[in-house]
Amino acid sequence: MEITKKEVDQLIQLEEKNTFWSHFSGMLGNNHFVTGYVSSKEIQLWQRNSWTMSLYAVFTFTFNAQQHLTDIKTELNIFGKVFFYGIFVALVFFFIPKDIASYQQDNFWIFTCIKVIFLIIYVVFCKVVYESEKRIQKKDILEKLDIEVTEENTIKEASLFSIFIRIFTYPLGLMTLYASVFYFFPSQKYVYAIAGMIIVSAYFITDIMLLFRKKK
Repeated sequence: MEITKKEVDQLIQLEEKNTFWSHFSGMLGNNHFVTGYVSSKEIQLWQRNSWTMSLYAVFTFTFNAQQHLTDIKTELNIFGKVFFYGIFVALVFFFIPKDIASYQQDNFWIFTCIKVIFLIIYVVFCKVVYESEKRIQKKDILEKLDIEVTEENTIKEASLFSIFIRIFTYPLGLMTLYASVFYFFPSQKYVYAIAGMIIVSAYFITDIMLLFRKKK
């Protein structure tokens, strides 16, 4: 069955261009409508929710000269990219020692490993949230367009990837919690201790919630 441009166009509830300001104002205005923009050969649409905040995908539908769907591409929205990379850069600078003497401490490499763990958990956390929501929204869009959803292989690959990530991140997260309680707090590095506990706890809680969400 051929999907036409008109059918995809009917999914749009609010028409706006795919710009930084559109996504930023959508977050400020708590906009949960299916938003999109129609051009001559493409339709871009997206929908944010309270769960993902800025980590949601923009779906680009490409059409041929007969106005039939030929391809669907996804990417993180431009505001989400700025938000994600902005926080990542801020964390990198936050974790850089303020003086050269810090590099000569005996526990420098312990702290460095923990700082790297923070960054890894942050990236994985954002990746898990984005990919999970993208998969859910794509399935919803395809069902609305009466396109048969065949995701058996994708689900198996995603499950194996998730298992691999958890094998890597869970021990690192537990190490970070241990270091926050037994190294950072006793050393009066309260900012590192609190940041570590919040980031790791948020990752664990979010991942567990996503697991239960998939089982429903």
